[in-house]
Formats: sequence, C-alpha cells, structure tokens
Amino acid sequence: MDQSTGVISKLFNSGSVQKFYGFAENAYQKVPEIRIDKLMFWPEEQQSVFTKELLEDDLSSGSVNKGLRILRDGFQAYLQFQDIFEITLQLDEPIKGRHYCFFESIIYLREAIIGLLSNRILSCMTLTRPLIELAHLHIYWRAMNDEREYKRYYEWLKGEKHRSKFDSIINEVFNRIPAREYVNLRRIKAVKSRIHSAYLKSCSYNHSPRLNESVVFQGNGMQQNSESLFLYALDHLNEIVRHLVILYIFAYPVSLFPVNRAIKWGFGGPLGFFSDHSNYNVIKRFVGEDEIENLSSQLSDCPEVIDLLDWYGDFPDLSDEQIESDWQRLRNENPSIKEVKELVTRLVLEKAHLRSIRWMMGYSSPRAEQNRADFSD
Repeated sequence: MDQSTGVISKLFNSGSVQKFYGFAENAYQKVPEIRIDKLMFWPEEQQSVFTKELLEDDLSSGSVNKGLRILRDGFQAYLQFQDIFEITLQLDEPIKGRHYCFFESIIYLREAIIGLLSNRILSCMTLTRPLIELAHLHIYWRAMNDEREYKRYYEWLKGEKHRSKFDSIINEVFNRIPAREYVNLRRIKAVKSRIHSAYLKSCSYNHSPRLNESVVFQGNGMQQNSESLFLYALDHLNEIVRHLVILYIFAYPVSLFPVNRAIKWGFGGPLGFFSDHSNYNVIKRFVGEDEIENLSSQLSDCPEVIDLLDWYGDFPDLSDEQIESDWQRLRNENPSIKEVKELVTRLVLEKAHLRSIRWMMGYSSPRAEQNRADFSD
C-alpha cells in the first residue's frame, strides 16, 4: 500500500455495508438541553475553529445565540415526526423506501445547519430548496396514496417517472392535509404562503442570485465574517423549519395527542401511527404552548385523530408483568439493547432502536437510475 492509499483509507470508510444509527432523547418529563452538534452526531474533530467558538458561547442572549437556540429546538422537533409514520402492508406494493423523502430532507437540513455553523453561508442557502421539496414530497406521496397507492412514488424513486413541479406539489399537499377542514383557513393559507415565499428565496441560490441576494454583497466583501449575513441565513433557515414543523402537524394531527404505547403493546405494537409524550413535549417546546393548545383544540374533531385514538382505546391495558415480559422478548431478539430497569429508559432505548430500523428501511430500495429530469423550477 502506497502512502496516498493509506491516507485515503484513513479519511474514508471502506466497504459496501450500509450503516445506520438511531438517537432518541428522554423528554417524557422535561426536554433535555442538548447541543445542536450532539443532536446531529457531528464529531468535534470535523468542526472548524469558528464552529467550536460559536457553539461554546452562551446560548442565553444575543440575536445569534437566540436564533441558534431556536434552530436547535426546531431541528429536534422536526425529528419527532419519524416516529409517527405508519408502516402498512400492501400485497402489491413494497414497504422499503416509503419514507425516504422525509429522511433525505433531514440529511439536507443537517448539512444546511453544518454549512451555517461553519460560516459557509452559500452552502447553507443552496441546500434549503431541496430541503423544502423533499419535506413536501413525503406528504405529497402519502396523500396521493389514498387514490393511487404507492405505485407512482416507486416509479419516481427508481427514475422511471418525473414528478410534478413544486407549485403543483404544494397545492396538492395543502388541499389534502387532514387539518384543512379543522384549522382556521387563514392560518393554513398563511403557512402555505410563508413556505412558498421561503422556497422562492431559496431558488435564487440554485439559479442566478441578483446583486442584493449575493452573499458577497450582503457580507460586505469576500471571505468576511459578517454577522448580518449569518443572521440572514439563520433567520431564513428558522423560517423554513418552523413552518415545516407546523405543516407536519397539519399532516399528522395525531402528533398533538400523545399516548402511552407501553400500556397497550409493551415494546411492540403497530409501527408508527401515534406520538408519545416525549415527542409531544419536544414539539411543544419549539412551537409554543399557546400555539399547541390552540391547534389541539381545533384538531380534536379531526376524524383521523378520533379514529386513531378510538382504535388505541380498544386495546386492553397490559399488566406490569406483561410489560416486563415483552421487554425481555425485545432484548432476546436484539441483544445489543442493554438491560435497564427504569421504564422510561427502556422506552428511549426502544425508540432509538426503531429509529435506526426506520432509517435503514428508508434507504433500502432499488437504486434510482441516473435520471435528473425530475428536477423542476
């Protein structure tokens, strides 16, 4: 092995085995304070000096620190929806890769945040357009499934079909979300308008930004550490994340009605469908208690919420002995899950385990052909 080969082997992972990991926080009582780089599994050795100094600063005051705290809470809130995505079996359709668009949107959001925290503003801004598109595509394909199954989705995923332009996708999404008939129409239109405006701003950085949009112009020259430019990108990213979280509440209204899964199914049961109190508390911290209470009041009459909660209530409660027995079953089937005694800790470990499986399933699909014709303006 020559020296250059040794360096490459050190820098890059070798082999063709896909690796996925799951992370879950214990927010059943109180949402823990976790630094955003820890939430993203961003190793310190990969961070620049700028990043380290920025993250070591106190997140309690100042426009930058306040914005970073909002971004952290928003990223964490957006992650919670992965636990609600249902996995239903259809004899004529596969289940692998079904939630790929959402998981890929997390990748783009993570990379956009890394770009921002590395003071690579242009890198951050150019990633926000595909972030918005992927977040909407997840809801779009789920909504279209009501009538057309997932056939068109898998045709697109494999590069056999084009997708619609974003204007058509966002219109379809907001016309089909379960909350559309129960949340104040002005509120829904406002969220749609803010997302669309953010999308148009993002598009500028994937095409030809005008002078006033240029990062050089806004940053007062080349390679300048401009606080105003940093805040411009930070505010834009926070605007996107906030309204994507609200959109996902509209699409998954049961997210605001947490249940105790363990009392019904132990550490098994249906994949997805429900949120738990940890999911709910993380989302509430970001969106705000008053806003959550307002939305919960409006969405309590949504048939999707009523039907799911009635279905949950139909299951008998398990005894402590049955829950303990099911925990031992889970550990026997998955020896990597360590033994713990506290129920809450067990729930966190189970959730982390399921999240890793969901990520694996999200990317376990036929490789898409090298077809880029589906990108639209």
